Amino acid sequence: MQRPPLRKDSARTRTAILTAAEALLAVDAQASFAEISIEAGVSPATVYRHFPDRGTLLIALMERSLEEIEAEIAAWKVDADTFEALLTLMSTYQARYQGVLSAVRRGEVSKPELAELESRTLGLFRDPFAAAMEGGRLREDLDVDDIIPMLAMIDGALSAVTDRKSRDRAAARALRVVIGGIQAP
Repeated sequence: MQRPPLRKDSARTRTAILTAAEALLAVDAQASFAEISIEAGVSPATVYRHFPDRGTLLIALMERSLEEIEAEIAAWKVDADTFEALLTLMSTYQARYQGVLSAVRRGEVSKPELAELESRTLGLFRDPFAAAMEGGRLREDLDVDDIIPMLAMIDGALSAVTDRKSRDRAAARALRVVIGGIQAP
């Protein structure tokens, strides 16, 4: 979703709000705008000016994480190993953004915006998936559309884990289980 460019001070404020929200949601998926405003050092009105509702804030956090992933993989050379590397990177972000994902599971994000993010996510996986299939790394009955359910499986494994270190370990384990189930025999 394209937004008009923000003034520098407004962009800094938006970044501070997103950073505060990310930190608080990592600890408490129910963190309020008041708590986020205190952490960001701005007024609650400023938070609402940038993010009129919780769904808008959650989408912005998800877009931010997707942009970070896109930037990281932009220089990757796509080969048969890239798909697994991208799954690993994605599971790391799932552990980091578990509070946001918890809110998404509760239905706090609109379906059209979520569908757009899922489409972008699938776009990241298309070429690596094709290379892994061509390289004989994946089961032949898999399809690129299986990726979102795979990520949901990893998310499910993380949903009951509360502390960050345990989430990182749970994400790594869930990823091993998913990869074990998708690799070619």
